[in-house]
Amino acid sequence: MLPDNLALAAVALTALAASPFAHAQSSWSLVSPTSSNNPAGVGSLTGASDGSAFYHFGGRFGSPAVFPGGTHLSDELWRFDGAAWTNLSGATNPARREFFALAYHAPTGKLVLFGGKDVNNGSLGDTWVWDQANGWINLAPAVAPSARHWHAMVYDDTTGQLVMFGGYDGTNFMNDTWTFDGAAWTLQSPATSPSVRGRHGMAFDSYRGRAVLFGGTSTNPRPMGDTWEWSSASGTWTQVSTATVPYTNTTAAGCVSPGMTYDPVRRRTVMVGGYDNVNTNQGGGGTTGDNYEDNTWEYDGNDWVDRGTDPVLRGRGGPAVAYVLALGATVCYGGFNDAFGGNAFPTNTAFPRMDNQVYTWRTSNFASFVEDTNSPGCPNASGTPSISATALPWAGSTANFQITNVPGGSLPFVLFGFVPMTTNLGIIGFPNCNVYMSSPVTFGATPTAGGANWDLPIPDLASIYGANFILQGGTLTGLAIALTGQGNGTFGAF
Repeated sequence: MLPDNLALAAVALTALAASPFAHAQSSWSLVSPTSSNNPAGVGSLTGASDGSAFYHFGGRFGSPAVFPGGTHLSDELWRFDGAAWTNLSGATNPARREFFALAYHAPTGKLVLFGGKDVNNGSLGDTWVWDQANGWINLAPAVAPSARHWHAMVYDDTTGQLVMFGGYDGTNFMNDTWTFDGAAWTLQSPATSPSVRGRHGMAFDSYRGRAVLFGGTSTNPRPMGDTWEWSSASGTWTQVSTATVPYTNTTAAGCVSPGMTYDPVRRRTVMVGGYDNVNTNQGGGGTTGDNYEDNTWEYDGNDWVDRGTDPVLRGRGGPAVAYVLALGATVCYGGFNDAFGGNAFPTNTAFPRMDNQVYTWRTSNFASFVEDTNSPGCPNASGTPSISATALPWAGSTANFQITNVPGGSLPFVLFGFVPMTTNLGIIGFPNCNVYMSSPVTFGATPTAGGANWDLPIPDLASIYGANFILQGGTLTGLAIALTGQGNGTFGAF
């Protein structure tokens, strides 16, 4: 076998030779809905998705000076399916508001809304649920969090409950943690919590089973730059010391009012927008002179990575953001920035101008790996080995592959190549075994209990984005060989 470092070098060189054309990484695209109708309110800080579409409720669409009597806030619920907006508002709607929390509760199939700031700048403490059949229903549970706005709420699929943290009631910032099972609220009692704050971002990492919290602001209105994770399994908050702190600049580290969501396909928390609150404004969403962030950041559970700026999506605070599985994209709607022009509104400059357009963040090259059942393997004493990916092959990351049915005492290995070709091993005494690639590179795999795993560090090179590869696992027991079927993979680009 080749030593691993030489084998990896050979793989990288082969990839470069096999895929000479560069492909695009993730980027923002401006979506042009087929209907001219769209939500009136923007800058709501929160969006939600049921996997099939993006939902937006309420939000601000102007200054109180221009839209008197509370009409500067919306009470409408809208659905965006990737092509058009649909107004889902009915006869009964929650009161007009902004800075609330909205999330989809999968077990009940309902959107859940809690709290927010009303037209008189008062904090709300009501709990509403919505589905297509029944519309909005005010639950009025006997126990509920206190009234607040600037809080954040996510769905935890390990427990089937929503997790809500923090907020501001107009006087005090909070750091309490609540869970909601679709009918009742429960106050959690972790030994350690993030400090009191509001206007933070939250997302739920379904791969690792952790809610991720970043940033926000408190009595010191400058932004926070800390990262925390909540585990429902242990009922604890843990601060994560990342090597990189997003939005570190000469003004401050961290940000206020970012949009955050989780991309389950690429297994990354995505964060966009936010601002630095340099004008120490606690009354709402930014003022003229604040620095609005236009970078997109991603978090993999270890560190934050700056995905850079994109000319399509300008810096903004308070965007509504959610990942929509059916679209394969993060959807971003709205947000505010005093520098917005064009179709941004309102036209007065007393309040930051807002954007009422839809943007999507997606990669054109998805990582994938699947074993082809039509190209079977051959057995050993434990059965026929199979191979799968527990960490997909994204450029700039480490992919992990698991092999099953590895007998104790055998030597596990993998074969890696790029060009499909079937070679039967009958010539060496194994007529039921096939190698499904030309000129494979051989790697040793690490034995585990009944299996083996293999890590592939992948260089972040444009020349491998979208390149296809073939991978087979195998075992050598004495002189007997067993192989998995043909594993087909594609290098993805973040």
